[in-house]
Formats: sequence, C-alpha cells, structure tokens
Amino acid sequence: MIYFAKIHVGKFTTSRCHEHKPERDIFFIKIGCSNNPLVRMKTLEWEYEKRLELLAVMPGDQAKEAEMHRRFAHLRVGRTWVRGRHCGDIEWFYPVRELMDFIADVARNQGLATIPEKTG
Repeated sequence: MIYFAKIHVGKFTTSRCHEHKPERDIFFIKIGCSNNPLVRMKTLEWEYEKRLELLAVMPGDQAKEAEMHRRFAHLRVGRTWVRGRHCGDIEWFYPVRELMDFIADVARNQGLATIPEKTG
C-alpha cells in the first residue's frame, strides 16, 4: 500500500523593518510503502516526535513507491532535520500544488470528498 502523509516541521515568518507577515505552518509530505500505513505512521511519529496526518492511500508495492519518488523527485526535500533526526533526501517532499493535487485525486478515488484533516 502506498501512503501519503503530512508532517508539520515548524513555523516560518518573514518580516522587514516596516512590516510583519504572519507565521506560516511548514510541513512536508511523506510518500511511503507499508502493508499497514497506520502502524508505519505511528512508528514515524515516535521516531520524529511529531504527529503525522494520513492524507491518502493507494494500491502499490515498493516498485510503485519508487515510481512515485521518481515522478516527484523534483519536489524532494534536501537534508532536513526534525527534532534532531534526519528526515530528508528520499521520501519527504515539498507540498506544492502538483503533489497536493495528485494526493487529492488519490483521496477522491478512495471515495473521500476531501483529504482528511486529522487522523485518529
């Protein structure tokens, strides 16, 4: 099973002397493969000490996961650390429109009207 999950990595703000912009949440998307995505996500939550949101799942194996990684390789996060642990380079991706639209299509194909905001 291929799964798409979201991890919140922090807040970002830009400010200049004459203006202050509001903080934005920063998150990455995990594209992974597991026979039980919910159990895998719990393991990742423990490892990174961060909550993950399951956005969508689709049928597939490790070959399909590798295909998804190649398809979205241009969105891959570089070396990134979350709470002292490396979470970049391979399976973490920036949540740009192209990827988020793909995930929304996967969720719709599961019979979901929208991507769930929370799990559990």
